[in-house]
Amino acid sequence: MAFGENKRNRKTPFFTYVGYALLLLMLAVSTVLLFPAYREYKAQQKQLAELKKELAKNKEERDAKLKMYNALERDPKAVEKVAREKYRLLKEGETVLIFRKDEKK
Repeated sequence: MAFGENKRNRKTPFFTYVGYALLLLMLAVSTVLLFPAYREYKAQQKQLAELKKELAKNKEERDAKLKMYNALERDPKAVEKVAREKYRLLKEGETVLIFRKDEKK
């Protein structure tokens, strides 16, 4: 190109267009191939978050049960409470009154 020659007069080579077309084709193919993997990744992230919530809930339940277990091993009042509530056991000489809700209401 000579000094002062206008760049607009030059023709764009055919291979430049082919290069752009190949680049766009590669971009389209990579998008088609990666999009399902991305959706799978997002679904697994959502499932992981749900499992973490469930794990936290299960840990809370485990801690409550462990606390109750330890109380039953060491505290006679806890044993008495379970015996009264779950098994409806009474001390000698006690009378239990059971109140039932009126089913008409």
